[in-house]
Amino acid sequence: MTLVRSVCIAACVLCLPAPALFGDIVKFTDGKSVEGLIRSEGTDFVVIEVYAGGTSTLMRIDLSRVDSIIRQPYSPPKAKARKPKPPEGAAPAAPPGKASADEAGAAPKTPRYFVIPLHGEVGKDIAARQVMQAMEAGLLSGGTILVLEIDSPGGLISESQAIIDLLAEHKDRRSIAFVKSAYSAAAVIALTCDEIYLADGASIGAATAVMIERSQAQSKARMVVAPEKVQSVWRAACRHAAEIGGHDPLFAEAMVDPDVQLRTVRKDGTTTIEQVMELAPEDFSEGRVVSAKGKLLTLTAKEAVAFGLAAGIAAQRTDLEKIAPGVAGWRPVSDRGEKLMAGYRTAAKDADKRLEKLIKDLNREFQKAVEDDPSTKTYYVDEHKRFTPASRREWQAHCVNCYNHLLACERLLDRITLVGQDFPFLQGEAEAAQEVKGRIRDLREKIKREASRRGV
Repeated sequence: MTLVRSVCIAACVLCLPAPALFGDIVKFTDGKSVEGLIRSEGTDFVVIEVYAGGTSTLMRIDLSRVDSIIRQPYSPPKAKARKPKPPEGAAPAAPPGKASADEAGAAPKTPRYFVIPLHGEVGKDIAARQVMQAMEAGLLSGGTILVLEIDSPGGLISESQAIIDLLAEHKDRRSIAFVKSAYSAAAVIALTCDEIYLADGASIGAATAVMIERSQAQSKARMVVAPEKVQSVWRAACRHAAEIGGHDPLFAEAMVDPDVQLRTVRKDGTTTIEQVMELAPEDFSEGRVVSAKGKLLTLTAKEAVAFGLAAGIAAQRTDLEKIAPGVAGWRPVSDRGEKLMAGYRTAAKDADKRLEKLIKDLNREFQKAVEDDPSTKTYYVDEHKRFTPASRREWQAHCVNCYNHLLACERLLDRITLVGQDFPFLQGEAEAAQEVKGRIRDLREKIKREASRRGV
């Protein structure tokens, strides 16, 4: 009975008009739609959580029924909380911004933290959209500490810039980066955090912008340093990230530009860094060199602490409670951030496989369309060089088959486009597949010309 009831509820939700909420929207081929939060996806299905009447229902939808999917931030409806009436004789509440007499002497609240793991490639395993959803889910309280656990080789500049912008919106909130490894774009994301702690054996840096280059003569892509125009914009973004986190922008400059030379200097009893045109021999002999010419800055855990970039070294994230100030006894808000990011990594792997299959199906359908091209067949004609009735039927049959395969190609291209929109690391491959559109158009025009010439 429970299963039947769940199915009925899902069917009713589907038939209702879409609620006036912002969320993921699944549009069906019959013109209907459903709105909610997409929880998981497979190669041929999608699962969406929909809300109605104060309850939620998970719906599994076959992609064969789906026309398109629109993804956007979503907040499930919440019941309005009633303000409890104070008991008789209770002291009146303190005005906003002021503590009551009892609160003034109360012990401080236990600090809370929320973890968002950034594991894998930025843009492939890490997406700004999922980071935003995680922040919306876990940073409801202004006092919650944001903890980024970073283990990443870097990735797409565009996606990392979007993540940096998200973190900039929360610059008034305390943030901590726990780095297992952070290179390239991931290192710059770490710089946006107020405090950086590195794991034993971790390193951070090497953030110069690179591009993937593939020529027609080369079967394999190669990585090349991006042109100065791109580097200049990226350097500014990296400096901005360091400023958000309160770190010396020179660290960011040296991670991006191999010509930046840095050394340590003692000022007012503290060690800071400074940029110099040329390093002196004694800088090397006395161990003051932070970054030498011709090398991108990459720091080990001990170097990052010694040079003032990192606040400390922790064997694992749970050890932050022992060394980070003001977090003794802190408790996690929830594990929602970890689940969201893990779910995205799984979905990204599924999307990669799905795109590969879609492109194979696209190539197969187009090849079938070419094979059924009626203009390439041989037909019988009468003395007036007109098709015989049998030849005309054969021409029409080939036309129908060819056009059906071309329509299948166009539907596959629409699905390929959606995959590229949802997963930035697949966007280039999805856009490259659109080249088939030109060949589809050319084949249709060829058939029309031949039909006109033959008088079919």
